[in-house]
Amino acid sequence: MNWGWKIAVVYSAFVVGMLSMVVTASRQTNDLVSEDYYARELAYQDRIDARANSQSLPAPMQFEWLSGQKQLQLQFPAAAAMNTATLHLYRPSDASQDRKFSLQGNADTLASVDLSQLSAGFWRVQLDWESGGRAYFKETTLVVP
Repeated sequence: MNWGWKIAVVYSAFVVGMLSMVVTASRQTNDLVSEDYYARELAYQDRIDARANSQSLPAPMQFEWLSGQKQLQLQFPAAAAMNTATLHLYRPSDASQDRKFSLQGNADTLASVDLSQLSAGFWRVQLDWESGGRAYFKETTLVVP
């Protein structure tokens, strides 16, 4: 084999490698954290304030996974009992499995959410709630067995 064939083999291997990389990249999913990420980014200061409000509470917001009933129990602090709340379950590996729940209460400190339809794996739990005209935010992780 002379040097002309060797150059042709190297260029051919390069082209095949680049084509396989393009095909692999085009098959990847590009799930965003949120479809309206730009609008949410503009209002991010509100999220920072809500997080600061929840950190300044005398007792922290608590999440408890009840594996027997497949429920998530939310224990709100007495100083910031829930009037309205939004629970967002975010699945980093598959955006099509994200879930959102709206909770209504009358100054309740305890709420349960049925999560029997959740698939096993890693979830991010984000809770926005309002109490006494102030917004609060708490985020945690959950691993469903």
